Amino acid sequence: MKPRAWGPYTIRQVLVAQFLLVVLVAVAVVGLLMAFWRLPMVEEQNRMEQRRAAAAAAHQVDVNLQYAEQLATGLARAIEAAAADAAGRRGFDLLLLRLAGQTQFFQGIYLLDRDARVRDLFVAAGMTSRMGDWRGNDLSGLAGVREAARQERAVWSDQYRSPVLDLPVVAYNVPLDDGFLVIELGVHRLADTVRQSLALDGLMVIVTDGKGEVVAAPDMSWAALRRNVSHWPVFQAARAGQSLHDVMDLDGERFVGTGKRLARIGWVVLAGYPVEVVNASGRTALGITLVTVVVSVGFGWLLLLWISRVIGRRLDRSLAFADAVAQGRYDAPLPSTGVQELDALGQGLRQMAEQIQRREAQLRAILDTTPTLGVQLYDRDGRVLDWNPAAEAVLGWTREQALGKTLDQLIYTPEEAAGFVQLLRDIERTGQPFGPYEGTVRRQSGQVSHILSTTFRIPDLQGGSVFVCMDVDITDLKRKEQAVRESEEKFNLFFQASPVAVAVLEADEQGYHYLDVNPAWLAMLGYERDELIGRGASLQGAILDEPVLQETFRRLRQQGELRGELGKLRCKTGQTLLVEVYMRTVAFQEQSLLICSMLDITEKRAMERELRRLNAELEARIAARTQSLSEANAALTEAIDRLKRTQSQLVQSEKLASLGSLVAGVAHELNTPIGNGLMAVSTLEDRLKGFRQRLAEGLRRSDLEGFIAQVETASDIAQRNLRRASELIASFKQVAVDQTSSQRRPFSLLEVLHEIALTLQPMFKRAPVELVVHAPVDVQMNSFPGPLGQVLTNLIQNALIHAFPAGRQGRIEIAAEPLGDEAVRIAVRDDGVGIPPDQMGRIFDPFFTTRLGSGGTGLGLHIVHNIVTGILAGRITVGNRATGGAEFVIECPLHAPTTTTTKETTT
Repeated sequence: MKPRAWGPYTIRQVLVAQFLLVVLVAVAVVGLLMAFWRLPMVEEQNRMEQRRAAAAAAHQVDVNLQYAEQLATGLARAIEAAAADAAGRRGFDLLLLRLAGQTQFFQGIYLLDRDARVRDLFVAAGMTSRMGDWRGNDLSGLAGVREAARQERAVWSDQYRSPVLDLPVVAYNVPLDDGFLVIELGVHRLADTVRQSLALDGLMVIVTDGKGEVVAAPDMSWAALRRNVSHWPVFQAARAGQSLHDVMDLDGERFVGTGKRLARIGWVVLAGYPVEVVNASGRTALGITLVTVVVSVGFGWLLLLWISRVIGRRLDRSLAFADAVAQGRYDAPLPSTGVQELDALGQGLRQMAEQIQRREAQLRAILDTTPTLGVQLYDRDGRVLDWNPAAEAVLGWTREQALGKTLDQLIYTPEEAAGFVQLLRDIERTGQPFGPYEGTVRRQSGQVSHILSTTFRIPDLQGGSVFVCMDVDITDLKRKEQAVRESEEKFNLFFQASPVAVAVLEADEQGYHYLDVNPAWLAMLGYERDELIGRGASLQGAILDEPVLQETFRRLRQQGELRGELGKLRCKTGQTLLVEVYMRTVAFQEQSLLICSMLDITEKRAMERELRRLNAELEARIAARTQSLSEANAALTEAIDRLKRTQSQLVQSEKLASLGSLVAGVAHELNTPIGNGLMAVSTLEDRLKGFRQRLAEGLRRSDLEGFIAQVETASDIAQRNLRRASELIASFKQVAVDQTSSQRRPFSLLEVLHEIALTLQPMFKRAPVELVVHAPVDVQMNSFPGPLGQVLTNLIQNALIHAFPAGRQGRIEIAAEPLGDEAVRIAVRDDGVGIPPDQMGRIFDPFFTTRLGSGGTGLGLHIVHNIVTGILAGRITVGNRATGGAEFVIECPLHAPTTTTTKETTT
């Protein structure tokens, strides 16, 4: 396990730390809740109250304005109705006077003509003295009158000072058929209404006109002085129809509020509470929260100290059990703690230990029994920690050989092993597995295998890293893939190089269309490849009889294959061809394909017609010559029979001549030991006569001892020479019997080779050539030693005659080696002049010799070839050695076939 920069700690320290962390988290959560929930909620409640107050004030003004609009609309209709009736007009004038005198909002009502001159006017009580002075005056300078005339509808004016009443008013201007109706409302009356309706403790309400001039305020001196608050952000946002809560400074007293715009006249109502009142609720909530947190933390701290002490004692017991399990002692005791949860933990540890024990056994069983997945464990330096049996089969090294070694000592070169160690470091650094990837390894036998490998990291028991490498041997798969690729390449080569026109077509709704064609197809039809691929089989008239083509396709779908169908095609050049068509449908990867091949039989049919014409002419000539040919054939058959008999006689003569040469050589070889033995016996006879004479004269002890020594010496010489002669005779007898018969018998190959070498030894005494035999002692054959000896004798005699001309020194070697348990290879090689390359192909032909007229018959190697390929059931090859000389190699079975006859050896 990687060491930590801090710790370890006791359970009490951990619980205290956790408690402090929980406290910190709780404080943070409470702080966040206060900051982002409770305080914003209090603030939002204040804002809602401010918006409600502003909306209520705006609503009060709006209700009064709406009332004025309704009343003005009714007055305008009444004026229009009473315009033509003078009596009705006088009654209406009285009504207007009464209305103007009773309402608390209407300060003045004016009837203007089309030129905006005052026709009639009615003012509130107490201002009637001004009425007579203003009749006939021009009021076209009023902005509201001009705007009503321009828009031809009723409009509200902004605040202005009435020229008639000399008071701040707002006017509602209604266009009539013959003039205008102007109703002025006193601004101070509207402000009083707002203040009276919102007389709340601490609430500040300010009413401004559209330009920001104060109309009504807690301190009416602001209205009297026409204070302007257009620079306040709250006013600017409200005038723009937006809601904004901000601080408003009223002569040093700060309020927090918002505004509401009156849509009818463009006034703005601002409502707010003192900053101290707004902040008091937030401070109260924060204080309550802090007291609650402090009390809870204190109680929790005391409870924590007691619980940590109890849990610590109980956990020590569980830790002792866990340590025992970690050390592999799965049966360690685990006493009860008396705490339900800790007892459950102990039971869980017990079950975990049992599971670990079972899974450890299962994992080891899986690793040891998986047949094809080689699994290896490495440390971070690439040293083998474990190696399952499948890895032994995949990589060729046993577990005992691999443990503790690095891969450069096993399957990799040093460079590859260094790269593998770097790969382990990269996996440890990134934590990501590597693979699967393909690679090659060198087995213990030197064989290179292909593997599919994956490497990844797992933690070890100490917290470090162990690396798992899983390998699968894909050598056979690679060979199969290579075989498939080679097969595909061969098929493509055959397809492209085929002299027969071949095309591959795919089925479609109309029939078939081209997928691929070979050059022979293009050459036959005269088209380019791009003109065919993807096109239909009819190819714009290439098939002369389209109904026949469709009928052919129909039969092809039913039968799956058509052979030898005749058809006519028109080439691109316009030439008509007679073709023989072969078709077969195949299924390939959910495709229905058609393999079609065509043979151009146009010339063939023309030639057939010509041949039929010539056949009639030839039949007569053949009949005339049949008799003479029959006679010549009989004579030729007789000549061949004579030639075969002659060849058989020559072969037999060659065999007898070879045997005769052996007899002469053996006779010469026997002359020496027999002569030596005869000389020893004669000498002994003379010594015996002398011994008898001295015996008659009186024998001395020294004479007796000398005679005995001479007898022993002569006896030893005679015995050794006679034994040598006996060996030569036995070898000759065996070779002679074997070469004159084709008896099958078990024999030792080494013994037969030594017998042949011994028999041929006289030939080598007359030439400076050495004969050497190399053969293992354990090669046993069940074959025909006679024909085998005849083959080797002929090859050795052939080498003596042809390889070493003019007394040249050299060496002839007979080397034998087994080919498994079924066959043997025998090589006869020399270091002579070799065989000319132009003669190599004819060397086994009958009657081929380079010594014609000098004793050569040309049948020696022919006999050798017939015996090896016939009775010995093998094969023989010949070639020149790179170091000089020729080499004949015979490969034949250790057990000759039982059906082979001896006929070949006698021909």
